[in-house]
Amino acid sequence: EFSYHGPGSSSFGSASPLGAKPMQRSYPMPAYHKRRIEDGESLDEFQHRMREEYIDFLDREADELGVILFEPQSGSSLAAQPWDKAMLKEYVDLARQRGIKVLADEVMCGLARHGEGELFLSKSWDLRPDAVTFGKAVAGGVFPLAGCLVFEGGGRLQDEGRTVLQSHTYAGSNIRALITAREVLKKTKEYKAHIQKMSKALERVMQDAEAASNGNLVTHGMGLMWGLAWSRGSCALDHEQRKKANAALKNACKAHRIWPYFVDMGVMVTPTYDIQEEELSEMGRRLLAAVAEAMSNLGWGESSQHYVSP
Repeated sequence: EFSYHGPGSSSFGSASPLGAKPMQRSYPMPAYHKRRIEDGESLDEFQHRMREEYIDFLDREADELGVILFEPQSGSSLAAQPWDKAMLKEYVDLARQRGIKVLADEVMCGLARHGEGELFLSKSWDLRPDAVTFGKAVAGGVFPLAGCLVFEGGGRLQDEGRTVLQSHTYAGSNIRALITAREVLKKTKEYKAHIQKMSKALERVMQDAEAASNGNLVTHGMGLMWGLAWSRGSCALDHEQRKKANAALKNACKAHRIWPYFVDMGVMVTPTYDIQEEELSEMGRRLLAAVAEAMSNLGWGESSQHYVSP
């Protein structure tokens, strides 16, 4: 549920990037806007309800499931919302108890962007998945490169003359891409401490922008990946309302010469690893002004009902 499969042009011919494909099943995920705050549902009650829905899903589907995918920090689909660490560990354990392999999708949050110290968030949180996917930072879009770490079965594949390697259109450039990846990984180690430091500065920036929204946006994130998601009751649940709100925010961002990454649920901010605090401050000044202008243009004062990130 809320998994992202890429744009229509690259998601197996699909016209829409979201939604399960054939042979896939969607499990209930604790997305921030699913919490029933209008009914007074507490965070503990919300997490309990999500856990029970997940167990029901596993009881129905476990015999048909070979691999389950978790994105420790959501990307585009939920505007950088991280999982609750303890809850994700429990979800992983419940899947393993049923013999299901676990894949950690760290295409967006991996390679230290998450700010938790290790190269991968699944390592920082001791999730122990069977495989981890990564991309984005490893080549920055310049080289056609992503990867997958598989922790078991390599010897068996080799004995049977099989491989998990795939290459087609870019087969001629795979050596250059791997050389690039090696250099990126070296630099990533150098940036770990800086990412953690800048994470605190970025969090302050995003909290200021949330405050400027009069409760109509909620911020969540970690490391150098944060988001502002529409939390106003009608907007969080209605795609057309979100389109209207995003359009107002886009116009305000143009006026203040700033352009975050716009997604369906709001916006994301994913700075480069070498960003400096003064640059984040300037970005924050412009974003705060844009959010305040958008709220004024939408006529949205203090929201009486809004969703908060778990």
